[in-house]
This record gives sequence, C-alpha cells and structure tokens, in this order.
Amino acid sequence: MNLFLTVTIFTGEFYQYNRTTGKFVAAAFTLRKKKREKALSVNWSKYITAEETSVDPNPLYLGRRLYVGALQAKVPRKHGLTVVHTPKEKNDPHSSIKGKKLIDSPFEMAEILAKNCRPLITSTHLK
Repeated sequence: MNLFLTVTIFTGEFYQYNRTTGKFVAAAFTLRKKKREKALSVNWSKYITAEETSVDPNPLYLGRRLYVGALQAKVPRKHGLTVVHTPKEKNDPHSSIKGKKLIDSPFEMAEILAKNCRPLITSTHLK
C-alpha cells in the first residue's frame, strides 16, 4: 500500500520541501496544533494517481499544484502508527496516519517519515 503525501512548498510557517536536498522536511509530517489535528492526512494510491493528488481540491485555490511524495504504509506501521482508509466527501482516497507516537514523539516520528518519503512531484508548474 502506497500513500501520497501532498504539501505546499511553503505553508506560511515553514518550508516543507528542500529543493537543495530533494527531500521533504520533517515539518511536512507534523500535526498542525492550530487545527487540532489528531492524524496526518494522506491519499491512498489505490484510488488516485500522484498527478491527480497534486491538484489542490480546495476551490479557494483554483486548482493550484501541490508537491507529492510517496510513503509506503509499512513505514508508519513499523513504528507503531496506524494507517486507516478514511474517505471524506469528495475525497474517496483520503486516508489517515494516526497514533500516540505522533503526539508523544512528534519530532522523532516526523524525521522517520520524512526520511522514508520518496518525492514524486516536486514542481508546481505541471502541464
């Protein structure tokens, strides 16, 4: 099972993708406290392509392109996290990475997930 992580290059707080190293940074894998997140949102590759995932579904952003990385579900599972298919309205591929370690050891988990995330789409100027 592959999961697609989507991120914007800059969230207003921090960069989530390092163009120099070609890697996602740990910040892309941290829960956003302001939004009171309890899980990381990802898309399951069984239901959507990386290209489809790269288009921001939020109508306020008029289809802007997002960076996409692939993460095998076995990675978070190996570290005690749960990967669950959690479809949402207008987003059937939506899945969640959950677990106490995301809250108790957020930086350690973020580093592990970032290290194992393979960049797929790293240009927001796609055709």
